[in-house]
Amino acid sequence: MAARGATVVAKPGSDAYVGLLAVSLVAMIVGCALLGLDLSQYPDKVPSVPQVSVPQKGQAPAGAGAPVGGGAVPGAPGAGQPMPPM
Repeated sequence: MAARGATVVAKPGSDAYVGLLAVSLVAMIVGCALLGLDLSQYPDKVPSVPQVSVPQKGQAPAGAGAPVGGGAVPGAPGAGQPMPPM
């Protein structure tokens, strides 16, 4: 029994936030199950590592030559001029 003069306080009941916690727990469990199903579709063996040749110091890599890129051609019309405003 409670001591004489002590105040008895009832435990608070569940509210909307407890319901949101339950919904998020169910969503996490479903998400983990779907992730496991997705992962099970991949093969178990690890792919082999491709063999890559590394050039020695001072040698040009294979295929080196013209630079790769989308730079403007010098002397082309519009080269070096800003674009007109839209």
